Amino acid sequence: MRIIEVGKEEGLTPLFTDSVSVYYRGKLINGTVFDQNYTGDLDEKIHVPTHFALQANQTDGLIVGWITALQWMKEGERVELYIPAALGYGTQNQSSIPANSVLIFDLKLEKVIHPDGIESYSLKVD
Repeated sequence: MRIIEVGKEEGLTPLFTDSVSVYYRGKLINGTVFDQNYTGDLDEKIHVPTHFALQANQTDGLIVGWITALQWMKEGERVELYIPAALGYGTQNQSSIPANSVLIFDLKLEKVIHPDGIESYSLKVD
């Protein structure tokens, strides 16, 4: 993980029970972009972050590498994240991602969203 932008000094770090708002672009080691929620340069005035619960599993599209990295980040932090295949999709093809691929993400943690209580793990954005 290489830090591109340092997080806010007072920024929260998510727990496994939290949800998050992120901006991201994923590409293969050859530079092919396979997924993103913004195009061109990241502009928070026009691009919309994606919200999800960290407890989601791989069938929901989350990989262990993302879940692990996000729990080390602070709100506002932007990183270039290198995920080995074992922490990505492993030996399985995933859409346009070949099996055993190293994944590279430009990932920005915009916001940590705490659930309201033990029964509330829905994605609520204030």
